[in-house]
Amino acid sequence: YQVKTAIVGCPDGSCTITDTKRVQKGEDATVEWKLAEGYKVAKITVDGLDFSNLDTTSVDFKGILADHEVVVTVSKLPTIGGEKTDGQYTVTVNRYGGDGKSSVSKSATMEYNDTYQLTWDSGENYKLYKIFVDGVEQTAPAMLKDSGTRSYRVRANMVIDVYFTEKDNDETDVPVYSEDEFIKVTTKIEGGPGEITGGAVIKKDSDYGVDWTIDMNNANPEADDYTYYEVVDVIVNGESKGKDLADVELKNIKKDTDVVVKVAPVFYDIDLYKYGSGTISASKTVYKGQSYLDIQAAPDAGYSISKIVVDGVTVLDTVLKESPAPAPAPSTAALPDAPAKAPAKQPNAALPTQPSVEPSIEPQQEEAAPTVQPSAESSVAPEEVAPSLEPEAEESVAPVEENKGVEVLAAKAGRMAQALVPLSAPVSQPEMIVLGASQGLMLLEGDADATTDEYEIVTDLGLVTKADLDLKDANATTFKMAVNGAIEDHEVKVFFTKNVELPDGTNTPTPAPKEDTLRKVEATIQGGPGQITEGQGYYNVGEDGEVSWTVPNGYTVSSISVNGTVVATSGNSWSFKDIQEDKKVVVTLKKDGATNDPLPPSYKVQTFQIETELRGGAGTITNTATLREGVKKTISWQVTPVEGHHYEVKYVIIDGVVRTDLRTADSVELTADRNHKVVVIIDDKMPVNVDIDGDGKPDINIDVDGDGIPDVNIDTDGDGVPDYKIDADGNGIPDDEEENGSNAGGDPNGTGGSSIPKTGDSMNHWALLAALLGALAMLGAILGYRRKVSK
Repeated sequence: YQVKTAIVGCPDGSCTITDTKRVQKGEDATVEWKLAEGYKVAKITVDGLDFSNLDTTSVDFKGILADHEVVVTVSKLPTIGGEKTDGQYTVTVNRYGGDGKSSVSKSATMEYNDTYQLTWDSGENYKLYKIFVDGVEQTAPAMLKDSGTRSYRVRANMVIDVYFTEKDNDETDVPVYSEDEFIKVTTKIEGGPGEITGGAVIKKDSDYGVDWTIDMNNANPEADDYTYYEVVDVIVNGESKGKDLADVELKNIKKDTDVVVKVAPVFYDIDLYKYGSGTISASKTVYKGQSYLDIQAAPDAGYSISKIVVDGVTVLDTVLKESPAPAPAPSTAALPDAPAKAPAKQPNAALPTQPSVEPSIEPQQEEAAPTVQPSAESSVAPEEVAPSLEPEAEESVAPVEENKGVEVLAAKAGRMAQALVPLSAPVSQPEMIVLGASQGLMLLEGDADATTDEYEIVTDLGLVTKADLDLKDANATTFKMAVNGAIEDHEVKVFFTKNVELPDGTNTPTPAPKEDTLRKVEATIQGGPGQITEGQGYYNVGEDGEVSWTVPNGYTVSSISVNGTVVATSGNSWSFKDIQEDKKVVVTLKKDGATNDPLPPSYKVQTFQIETELRGGAGTITNTATLREGVKKTISWQVTPVEGHHYEVKYVIIDGVVRTDLRTADSVELTADRNHKVVVIIDDKMPVNVDIDGDGKPDINIDVDGDGIPDVNIDTDGDGVPDYKIDADGNGIPDDEEENGSNAGGDPNGTGGSSIPKTGDSMNHWALLAALLGALAMLGAILGYRRKVSK
């Protein structure tokens, strides 16, 4: 007989009861239950009858002569549960009952080991009933007053439930928050620190206000624990309300309501790139408003800073140094093989009032100097302007897009576009390109060591006017700047190039190579602050390098990706060899925070039943339970040895499906995502009248004549599918017997070739055997008689 057990009202599965069992006739059985913290027994039902004594913890059965069922219904004060957000420690505070004059302190997201101070005020018409923390009552007698405070150290996600009851209620009366009469409001700050009005269970048609504040941790941007977060969206019942709301007023609430305030940190990247031999400060990712002071760059010995670009503007560049002013230039006819030069700008000359004219470039012909209009303050007379050379075939060259700083620096350096190859240049001089003033300067391509040109460095820090930037100094040997209260991203590129000795024994700096001839390595930290300490910059094709970084306390690296492919999930550096393409390295951080799941809700949640049943022989199976959606439960079963029987598991049926893979197992884990039913059939022979689909009618091994032997839809391999004597039309007669008689398909047993005899024909076989023996006996008698006659 089966003694079936069930727990109802414990959606988290924490309450336990004796397993369902099958026992032999006349045996005794005891069913016991144990409740989790905060639960109490609401009802005990045995075989459909309710017990009056709710304090008992067990039921005894003596000399069992029938099936029995025990259902224990439990209850506890409801909770709407807690919330959590990555990288934070969340304290969720919920209020139950009360009215518009009742209040509790706000829910908060905090840092580890912070102190949370709970406050409550029951108002005029209510009183405090109980306070639970993470499902455990913590209502000290001193706390039972209309208002009060209590402090908690925060080291994990916490849920504080504060229950109010009417002032005239007896202390023993448990408040009831009927799901039909009350609605729940849940609230959450997601993505960062702050405070928000807590959740509540209040009467329908009530009003409820929700407001929030974002915690900046420390208002001083220079403090180590400074952070900056902003609201990015407010969502009410799944609908976005925008980021500009300061509160939500819920009026005449008729349904459950959820308010989520999404916040996010605001970071700015201060990216510092370098090329060549020199040192530069680390790149940093900072919170909005933070400063990055004392940014520096300096070349190694034998090198100079040849170019600096700040936020797309060139503020330092290396240009051809102008020679002293020559005599009036001869005509092109007089000097057919020599390029003409425009008059050089005199020392300390002011910036030209007009930009230089951009020249035309004719391939394989002598480059002509552009026509230049001198400034009013130039010491060169207008008639001294070098004549314009007209090439035989003129070809227009589209200007190359460059940053705006080059044009100003070009003007500052004088008529740089006029600088041509010196007459003394060797025949093997590498190819040169003359760029217009708007394009930049004439740069010598090839081996810088072979140049005979002298270069100079020009700067203009005033080209960049950003409110949070302070460009302090820039020259061949040093660069200094600061970011004061970052309000946007910044990008700084510093190029170091090797100095070259001129024929006269002096050294000259050399121009920076073009960026499109180099390979860029960009490194970014996302998800938190940090520094790229090495490796971000420009490289020559084929070079090796390493990118390294540091992250602050409270953060860990969760992934490292290069050009979109994750290459590691931890570490503080990444190396590369023989670079052939640009590289983008993204270091993703995760803020350390609470890892525990907060107390789950039990009020107004979706629940499902996992029902269990044991059939046939002796054994046990886990009790039936009603669980909250998503809760996992392991259902176990076991055969009980009985003398004179060899019981074993014949079938495990889950939700109407025979699970042959579980016949030799002893458990299965199910998730409460819908109602489930687990049936385990134990027997020492082929079980009969097996109901697989749970409709109350047998599906396989049907015993028609009640002799305990299956007659129809016989399953020989235990997979729940009939193998012979199949009754497809459900009339109780095997189809082959209906259509072809007992010799179906010419098979002498009518089994379709099965070696298993037709169980229903057992008596016919015995009759045949008896007749055969009788015939043999008669034959023997005849033979004996004939012998006697012959004698």
